[in-house]
Amino acid sequence: MPIQTTYRARNFGEIVGNEDVVSAVKAMLKSEDPNHAILITGPSGTGKTTLARIIAMRLGCYDPDSLSNPGFREINAGDVRGIDAVRAIGAEA
Repeated sequence: MPIQTTYRARNFGEIVGNEDVVSAVKAMLKSEDPNHAILITGPSGTGKTTLARIIAMRLGCYDPDSLSNPGFREINAGDVRGIDAVRAIGAEA
């Protein structure tokens, strides 16, 4: 049975642990030319989605209170299999 998330950090200061990851992401966001794509990997429950959403908020392409976030694309690799699925994602961009 999956664990229900009742709390999700909304900024880097609220993230517990992962200090190295947070400092690397902050440095990337401060650069004049931030990355166009970020791959976040790790075991279940380590804060990957939370970190991605915070990054998107900082880049101005995600609003947690909005139902529409056209500048933010969250992809669950467990749901995306095969080259055709990856090509379809690329075609949407």
